[in-house]
Amino acid sequence: MAEKVSTKNKKVQKKKNTILNLLIAICAVIFLFSGYKLVSYYFEYKKMDEVYTSINDLIIGDFIYEPDSEGLLKEAPEINMAELQAINSEIVGYILIPGTKVSYPVAHSEDPYKYLNYDIRNNPSRAGAIFIASNNATDFSDDNTIIYGHNMLDSSMFSQLGLYVDEEDYIKKHAYIYIYTPSEIRLYRVFSAQVSEETSEIYTLNFSSHDDLVSFVHRQAENTAQPTKKVPEDVDSIITLSTCRNSSGPERNVILAYLVDIKTTN
Repeated sequence: MAEKVSTKNKKVQKKKNTILNLLIAICAVIFLFSGYKLVSYYFEYKKMDEVYTSINDLIIGDFIYEPDSEGLLKEAPEINMAELQAINSEIVGYILIPGTKVSYPVAHSEDPYKYLNYDIRNNPSRAGAIFIASNNATDFSDDNTIIYGHNMLDSSMFSQLGLYVDEEDYIKKHAYIYIYTPSEIRLYRVFSAQVSEETSEIYTLNFSSHDDLVSFVHRQAENTAQPTKKVPEDVDSIITLSTCRNSSGPERNVILAYLVDIKTTN
């Protein structure tokens, strides 16, 4: 009888060991796969950083920024758009938000999804590029120009838009956005930061009348998650910067800014 119990215990123990070894093997596979993904992400982020750092060094160099307490520059850097367009003919501008990581060429393609998966040098990239909506005018002359970028884990691209939504002081200190085109420097001031969805009226490009645009602007100013300075009674045009709020889901971090000034460069 004792021998039968011992044999049974051995079988039970053997089964437990088999299950344990299987679990260890599964954990090892998960660990190795996770390690592979982390290494893969590291090199991909490193490559992305090298691409945009090299362009920044070429276009802006060692320019010293002198922003005031709201992010308005004493002097804006000169950016040679011809050099940028020599890199990629689909580059239509350059976006700069002083005091943030947002300093990137802006692309436009008739393919609305291209720059979600390709960098500014037309190489496949998880980070993609900063780009305007495919049906927007490339000279930022629409009532509302939508500018898209990924929300990256290393705070690059448009990931810092979330700070406008979540931190009160951030919107106060980084209120100005510079958009360079081949012939202009366009200065914008942020008037609203929100969590929205891609079906929102925020993504309207043009309005049936100028009054409708102005009404829209004042409505969105009231909807801001963080307080901003009062919006002027009249506004000529705006830009909307948009990125995903989370890695999945319909929510978007968006900031809206109205046109303050235009400086002709040639």
